[in-house]
Amino acid sequence: MQDGFSLQLVPEQRRTAMLCKIAVQRCPGVFPWVPPELMTDELCSIAIKHDGSLLSHVPEGKITQDLCNLAVRGTGYALSLVPDGYRTAEICEIAVRSAGIPLEYVPTRHLSKEICEIAVRQDGMALEFVPLEHRSVSMCKIACKNNYLAEQHVPVRCPCCNADLLASSLTPIWKRLT
Repeated sequence: MQDGFSLQLVPEQRRTAMLCKIAVQRCPGVFPWVPPELMTDELCSIAIKHDGSLLSHVPEGKITQDLCNLAVRGTGYALSLVPDGYRTAEICEIAVRSAGIPLEYVPTRHLSKEICEIAVRQDGMALEFVPLEHRSVSMCKIACKNNYLAEQHVPVRCPCCNADLLASSLTPIWKRLT
């Protein structure tokens, strides 16, 4: 098998553990075509190490904390695929540090002002997922400086954000475009 994509052409009853392993090593994208009974811990690790989004193809009974950690270390967005029971404070912080937007998938029990600030520093648009009780004027300013589009997530009547203070820190969009 020269190309891992050839696995798709092999009838399922003829797919062996060795054949699937070789195919996934050459082309991790064929992982979804591996029969569930042939998905060993090693094979799942090989696939997820190359593409964290492949966690969505691992059968529920084969998902482990190690696989979830591996997926999120590859791409923070894989946090959305991690079952709630595996969303530890550590894995949530790893996801948010790689890209702020996965803050959306952080369980309430792990949402703290610190993790929200990390997310907003990574991507100002993460402000959308910051609960009001964790927002501050400085966080909103950081978000807007990081990404001017975050301005849309600063409520006009936010109890923690005085719109006048924020407005003075922002350059109008027309000035940025000229």
